[in-house]
Amino acid sequence: EISSSTDYSPQPLAHNWTQGIYTDGCKTEEIDPYTGRKTTITGAACYDAYEALTPEGGKLYLINPNGQCETNTINRAELSAILQALIIRETTRGDLTIYTDSLCSIYMIQKALKKPVLIRQKKH
Repeated sequence: EISSSTDYSPQPLAHNWTQGIYTDGCKTEEIDPYTGRKTTITGAACYDAYEALTPEGGKLYLINPNGQCETNTINRAELSAILQALIIRETTRGDLTIYTDSLCSIYMIQKALKKPVLIRQKKH
């Protein structure tokens, strides 16, 4: 039998979303209308939600990944945002939860921690 009770109460969140930093990287390619050459542009950002519930709100950081030629990649942008999150938290407060949509970045960080010799020649 299905209950039609309206007393549904959701489960508590596993993490306090205001205690984390949200990261993302992006990449776009544009064609220069004058030269016809393709240009790759990357960028990244992280949002520190620590004060999201205050009138000032959280803080947004825009990041230039500084990739050149073959290092101007989405992976570099994603990793740059994660690095900025670590830098932010290092200078402010303790524990950190980083929210990212980049599974590749998570794998690269795990590899760097467990077997750093395997990434010495990586372009990111």
